[in-house]
Amino acid sequence: MNNPDDKATFVIYNEQKKKYLTFPEIAVRADKQVILQFPASFSGSRIHCWMQYVSVKGDQVSSTVYVGEIEVL
Repeated sequence: MNNPDDKATFVIYNEQKKKYLTFPEIAVRADKQVILQFPASFSGSRIHCWMQYVSVKGDQVSSTVYVGEIEVL
């Protein structure tokens, strides 16, 4: 699975607020970047981020990868 049209999904966890956010199919692999919009209440928080790709047909899913801990600006 390595198609430029694979769809990226992100899962975010704000440990401080004990809240999850999901961004399903927010970008495609060919974009090589994404801008995620968070609630204002997340500003200044550190969040954990995971991502995975889903094939265009939806019949294949990559392993989930921990992207890391990120500070929300």
